[in-house]
Amino acid sequence: ISRYGYHSERLTAVVALSIENFRRITDSSGIQAGDIVLREVASQIEDMLRPGDLVAKIGAHDFGILLADMATDRDISLVSHKLLSAMPQIIHVNNTDVIPVYRMGIAVHPRDSNDKNELIRFAGQALSVAREQKTTLHYFSKDMESRFERVRLIENQLQTALDRDELKLFYQPVIDVNTRRVKLAEALLRWKNPELGAVSPVDFIPVAEETGLIIPIGYWTFNQVCRQLKSWKSKGFDIHVTVNVSPQQLQHREFADNIISFLKINEIDMSQYKMSIEITESLLIESIENVLPVITILKDGGLDICVDDFGTGYSSLSYLMKLPVDTLKIDRGFISGLPHMKESFTLVKGIIGMATGLGLKVVAEGVETEEQFSTLRELGCTYVQGYLFSKPVPADELYQCYNKY
Repeated sequence: ISRYGYHSERLTAVVALSIENFRRITDSSGIQAGDIVLREVASQIEDMLRPGDLVAKIGAHDFGILLADMATDRDISLVSHKLLSAMPQIIHVNNTDVIPVYRMGIAVHPRDSNDKNELIRFAGQALSVAREQKTTLHYFSKDMESRFERVRLIENQLQTALDRDELKLFYQPVIDVNTRRVKLAEALLRWKNPELGAVSPVDFIPVAEETGLIIPIGYWTFNQVCRQLKSWKSKGFDIHVTVNVSPQQLQHREFADNIISFLKINEIDMSQYKMSIEITESLLIESIENVLPVITILKDGGLDICVDDFGTGYSSLSYLMKLPVDTLKIDRGFISGLPHMKESFTLVKGIIGMATGLGLKVVAEGVETEEQFSTLRELGCTYVQGYLFSKPVPADELYQCYNKY
């Protein structure tokens, strides 16, 4: 970088380019297919570079690119988009067409930093935001650094949150549409840290997944739910609890085996207790062949299977024929448009009708008004969940909700 930028009025761009779906390519087509994809992408990048530009492989499926001696930000944008457009869109591997998905993060010298290590880190942060927002390209900005500093703090504090007993489980009631009684509850993680205060799950769950901490946190969650179910049962409180399961957890067969062991250790006989796992629809669409064996073990162990965020996948519904699904949870984004938005009404009606035909139960989440509740009841929805009835509450307050509704 110092050769091109430090002593010039012109700009130097550090670009992080990632093949976003590389793991899925290797899982479905093999490691050899991954090697072919990497070679073709690397070759295309080299063909596109100008004299003075540099490229290096900086990760399993990431490339670092230095665009030197750029006159303006517009030039950086033009070259970056030209580079993206030139990337192979379809790669033929073993008589199969592989379609890579590319994401790009960019940091610019001297505007963002004069330090080469910082520029590389900033480009990586911009790439992370591109992944989160599912955009093709993202530029680093100064407010991004403060955000990632908080992520680092969250990561450091999360390492010992379980040991310090900082994580708690709250439960949001799920209401039977016909009786307006609490029939289920979704277990939701909450975290309060002395240094960071109350940390939103939106902030700490992605960090837990990225660092692998979601695995021990997931085991802790199941243990807590098992103990709570037994405590409620002793009080005559019989309720069905759903637990969210992350993509990382479902990638490991031993996770399912361990959950079944937890049930036995805690003496949770699934003929007397009721528990579900919630899996996002996007995970099923992206990795159905990988997660199917794990889901099957859990189902055979007596747990029900709930598909969360249903309707957001924009894909074939054939996975419903492959999986032992019991319940569909309609994404809150569709419920918010009821009853006045025609598109929302038509989609929700269609989902409920399809689920009924397949013998599946339906939960509508994000219900906030009596008008939404009445519409869902008329459409034949099974359960509703949302602030109309209750926000997530501690275990003892859920027992009060059970007696209230």
